[in-house]
Amino acid sequence: MTVEAFNTEHTVALTLASSGLELDVWDEYVITLDMLSPGASFTFALWYSRDRATAWEVLRRSVKVGDSVVLSIDGAPQLNGRIDTIETDADGHGARMMTVTGRDLAGVALDFDADPTINVVGLRLEDALRRVFASVNVPFRMTTADAAREVTTKRASRRTTAVEAAVTSPPVLIPPPTQPSIVALGIASPLGRLVGIRVDPISLTPIEDLTAAGRAAQRSAAAEASRIRARLRAARNKSVIVDEAHPKPGERVWHFAEAIVCRLGMRLWVAPDAANGVTVVADRPDDSQEPTFAFNRVLTDGVNTSPSNNVLKGKESISIRGVPTSVSVYTNTSRGDTTAGRSRAIVQNTRLADDVVTRGFVLRPTPLQPRYIRSERSRVPQRSEQEGERIITDAMASFRTYTATVRGHGQRVDGVDRLFAINTTARVVDSVCSDPDGNALDEVMLMTRVEFRRARVAGTGGSGTQTTVNLVPLGAIDLTPTQT
Repeated sequence: MTVEAFNTEHTVALTLASSGLELDVWDEYVITLDMLSPGASFTFALWYSRDRATAWEVLRRSVKVGDSVVLSIDGAPQLNGRIDTIETDADGHGARMMTVTGRDLAGVALDFDADPTINVVGLRLEDALRRVFASVNVPFRMTTADAAREVTTKRASRRTTAVEAAVTSPPVLIPPPTQPSIVALGIASPLGRLVGIRVDPISLTPIEDLTAAGRAAQRSAAAEASRIRARLRAARNKSVIVDEAHPKPGERVWHFAEAIVCRLGMRLWVAPDAANGVTVVADRPDDSQEPTFAFNRVLTDGVNTSPSNNVLKGKESISIRGVPTSVSVYTNTSRGDTTAGRSRAIVQNTRLADDVVTRGFVLRPTPLQPRYIRSERSRVPQRSEQEGERIITDAMASFRTYTATVRGHGQRVDGVDRLFAINTTARVVDSVCSDPDGNALDEVMLMTRVEFRRARVAGTGGSGTQTTVNLVPLGAIDLTPTQT
């Protein structure tokens, strides 16, 4: 794999859904995509102009709170959102500015309630989620992690790829047929993964022992494997039968939908949709893929001497705040001290004792940080253990992270320009973030958050265009199914 930076000048478009007007007078933007925190935000600062297509008078007439927008970078859609706030100000010299902020369409589902009269028990997952999101009148589609990644990483407008076509649902209601149970579909138990695998140093040079035809054959085989995997995952995810009945009064749309998906051992996040609806990804993070990007910071005696270094700022964070050392789950009782041992499941967080996970930065023995939980659903010890595992897994998702800031919004991978995207993997090499034995951080990690930022800085040649990404170790994000 060859990885290099490409031109840091990108075409960023903010289009109003109500009128189709594309705003072309932005002075600064910040676009955040996050697969762990729904409601991704965006901010555009629009300046005063009389000669651009969106002159100041046009802005004042056209930009409305509540209007839907589509954000794209180099023709690849990144976010479907809704304008929440419009601010207008001017400095002492009369220079006027309009700042538009909002969130993706999950923001509406986060703020407002699901209809408590709906019943989704016995429906396929896709149909159940469509009915839930109808509570806030948001057009709904469901897709997989593979297809969402294809949409956001590829530059320029293009036809729908085979992966997208195979897995993205049309915006129509499909009558639920009789479907197999979650156990029969083979996702009743979590996938075993190795966390924090150390890999060989990155090579940014072409592979010489492969001809052009050989590399083309490799890419073709990988594309076919991706299409097969996408079809299988789409059929599996959409066809699972939901056993949840209905939301409680006052329960938010996103919270109820997320609870359904989490019980099936999957995670819920949002992907862009050119049809101005919300495309929901209900899937597991795909950290089995080969690394797409590379982030490098290798210093010699504190000096940057490597031409492959591309990290402007890099930071590794390791934190046990909120991470339990053990979780005790009690069944059918309100007080732990009146519970027999057979009604309690104790799950230990063994990951804190694994140097592959902690890189040797956790004290041994680890100070006790217990949690005691009363289960609302569990009736058997196995179910209680699953709930305990889920609590530990959720806490460990942010235990160790790496944050990198680089120029531009993507990299050229094997000659193809690819935009940074959540749910993609990258190889990270950082000699500054060494372990206690002096070994550099060197591993493949999963990208969970991307922040695109641009400010018009005169004379910088595009250096005002930067991206900050958050990454976690492979296997750090996992979910234990609790629906049987």
